[in-house]
Amino acid sequence: MPFSRWYLTARVVATALAVATGLLLVAPGGRDAGPARTDRVEPVAQKEKRSDTWRAPLRKGPRVGTFNVLGANHTEPGGDRKGWKRYGWRLRRAIPLMEKQNLSVVGMQEFQGPQRTLFFRLTKDRRMQWRLSPKGNETNGILWRPGKWRLVRAGRIKVPYFHGKPVGMPYVLLRRTGTREKVWFVNVHNPASAKGPAAKYRKIALRREARLVKRLRRTGRPVMLIGDLNQRESGFCYLAKRGMRASAGGSFRPDRPRGQRCRPPKDVRIDWLFIDGGKRARLGGHRVESRTRKRGISDHPIVISSLPAYYQRPDRRKRGRRH
Repeated sequence: MPFSRWYLTARVVATALAVATGLLLVAPGGRDAGPARTDRVEPVAQKEKRSDTWRAPLRKGPRVGTFNVLGANHTEPGGDRKGWKRYGWRLRRAIPLMEKQNLSVVGMQEFQGPQRTLFFRLTKDRRMQWRLSPKGNETNGILWRPGKWRLVRAGRIKVPYFHGKPVGMPYVLLRRTGTREKVWFVNVHNPASAKGPAAKYRKIALRREARLVKRLRRTGRPVMLIGDLNQRESGFCYLAKRGMRASAGGSFRPDRPRGQRCRPPKDVRIDWLFIDGGKRARLGGHRVESRTRKRGISDHPIVISSLPAYYQRPDRRKRGRRH
């Protein structure tokens, strides 16, 4: 037999044997009838669902976030979050995520005394430095980076919290370094119904916070209301009706029939970023950093947006005392 014919016949026979062997290993319906494969590499972590983590691009401008860090008392011995790591472990993993998102202002909720002390001890030698208002043993505060902002004015309002007990909510007027641009930031945390019905207290708190935003807007500066409202559609519609716009989108159309005026955003949560800065004011995108929940750092994500520069200019049509 010539070598070429012998070589061709050998290749055909080898191919047929390989196909037959493969067919023996595959059960009807295409399922593997052999033992489970051991060389398959499992991913380190499951891919995050798009519905849980929003990666929308943010416009250029200082990034602002809201973050409920889950208070230290919840995860310390005797706390109500069994199986959670203690606050030190969680805070050491939250700080890199905040830095990775390049935040310049953050509204912090449940930021208790031990967590504040540890936070500044951990960040004093890091690239990103922070300032806080108010200081002391408060549970809610506003962080900002001193290289990006300077404090002009600070204050607090009291709203009812658990069982109607008054709790202070901070607000600050910050000026961007190297500019004359100033922005008000109001950080809030309204009560959940974890310790009894709190709907009426949330309603009172939101009403007071909306009044504060309206009063601060009379200075001509834009106002950001950020925080954990513990309300979803109802909270959005209440604030959108009063001219505030959420980073997540949505709208309020007073010209539509009742029942169709409020259109909440698709991404409805209890953590919100709103801006009141006139008809043109829009926040520069919407992003949700949910690895804080997936990694057991907090039971809340970090919600992030940006503040485009042209929204920070004073509205000269507004009258009243300027700051």
